[in-house]
Amino acid sequence: MEKQQCRLYGEYDVLVAGGGPAGIGAAVSAARAGARTILVERYGVLGGMLTAGHVQPILGSVAPGTISDEIISLLAAGHDPIPKMVTRNGREAHVDLEEAKYRLLSFTHASGVEILLQTQVVDVLTEGTWITGVVIGTQNGPERLLAKVVVDATGDGFVAAKAGAEFEIGRDQDGKCQRVTLEF
Repeated sequence: MEKQQCRLYGEYDVLVAGGGPAGIGAAVSAARAGARTILVERYGVLGGMLTAGHVQPILGSVAPGTISDEIISLLAAGHDPIPKMVTRNGREAHVDLEEAKYRLLSFTHASGVEILLQTQVVDVLTEGTWITGVVIGTQNGPERLLAKVVVDATGDGFVAAKAGAEFEIGRDQDGKCQRVTLEF
């Protein structure tokens, strides 16, 4: 079946592909601004590598009063205060990963974001150089999601790469990537 002929799932103002912290922040911000927003996540939980990948702690900091601070406060609520120490990576916040799955889902849903879990982006829809939507894999087969704005928060740039954006992998001199370590 041609991707343009797939069944239409829906049309949105903003479509966010990827439900990690960046995708949650983008989707919640768009919905709060009044945009009809959908978030597509290929795994069964939100939180990306924080929850599905069990990567801890949350590192670094951004300008005060951002959605990042709001999410960290949400995840820390009811627990010992988040250490405000400065370490080699800035602020470090440890959270309960299982509790975070529920809190992030509730937070995102309460903001008015429509959420599709267990839904993989398999292709993109374009008009010229503009991404107009994505094709998702569902139990009903491939379906189209159309949007005025598509945000690629997949973590690996899948949507942008599939649309033909230039990208590089690894170091300039040999293409090698950082090895997996206990921290990264």
